[in-house]
Amino acid sequence: MSKHNCFKVREIGKMKASLTVEASVLIPFTLFIIVGGINLGYDLFRQARSASEIHQELDELNPVGIVRKNTMIQEFGK
Repeated sequence: MSKHNCFKVREIGKMKASLTVEASVLIPFTLFIIVGGINLGYDLFRQARSASEIHQELDELNPVGIVRKNTMIQEFGK
């Protein structure tokens, strides 16, 4: 091996090490962003489901009927 070829091998070795260091930084960062996005989406889904359940309960409650029923009871009570 000549001196020149040995230098190229060392450069390639440094480049592989550099990619390993970059990957060790980028992979956890990427996983953090992916898991954070999934967590955010799940939280938004739970909030939307809760709001939907509350809306459905209020629709079934029929507040107008309750008010009419209470006023009729008060009128008959007089």
